Amino acid sequence: FSSMEPSNVHWDTFTFSAVISACEKHGEWQKAMQLISMMVRCKVEADSFTWCAAISSCEKSLEWETALQVFILMSGAKVELDTIGFNAAISACEKGCEWQPSLELVTSMEQQALEVDTITCAAAVSACAKGQEWITAFKLFNFMAHRAIEKDSITYSSAISACEPHGHWQTAARLWSEMAERRMEVDLVALSAVISTCGKAGEWRKALALLDEMPSIALTPNAITYNATIVACGV
Repeated sequence: FSSMEPSNVHWDTFTFSAVISACEKHGEWQKAMQLISMMVRCKVEADSFTWCAAISSCEKSLEWETALQVFILMSGAKVELDTIGFNAAISACEKGCEWQPSLELVTSMEQQALEVDTITCAAAVSACAKGQEWITAFKLFNFMAHRAIEKDSITYSSAISACEPHGHWQTAARLWSEMAERRMEVDLVALSAVISTCGKAGEWRKALALLDEMPSIALTPNAITYNATIVACGV
């Protein structure tokens, strides 16, 4: 980065933001952090786009703790926090399976009267699912219905995954049926999770029925799906 010093090039907020955004797209979170440090050193003011790009670069590299540190810096800067910034931080926590910080950020959004949208909730539900906090995941899922926040396929898939470790097969099957009724895009990950959940509950017949259903919804079983079904059948 020595060749990129502001003494050689005119670096303003737009230039920094563009380069940090490029770092984000290529997963170069450390370079993005160097650029943020350079902005502070050179007293160049970062805008919301700059901060969000830096947070997202950490998210894509699974550096959730660094992402939160950047978010804290953003909170202390003269930048108005918005839904995009919070969503970037929550997504970083989700990648790190950190459900508690995710919920704290959602709560903070509510307190600041910021819009909690589909992206916010999908990331938070996924974080809870990864942390095996199925009750909390479904509180968020029901919160979406209460607030009339649209649930997408990612939200449904995450909720189904939350059911899996605990064998809540009826809930998982109901969610799968809702996805079909709403003509949502379904995938092997979600279906495999439903089958696995059925297996943990000893519902092997339902697992086989789901496997038989796949051709009608244009899905082709893969090794994960077959393995989940075999385990469900106790073979």
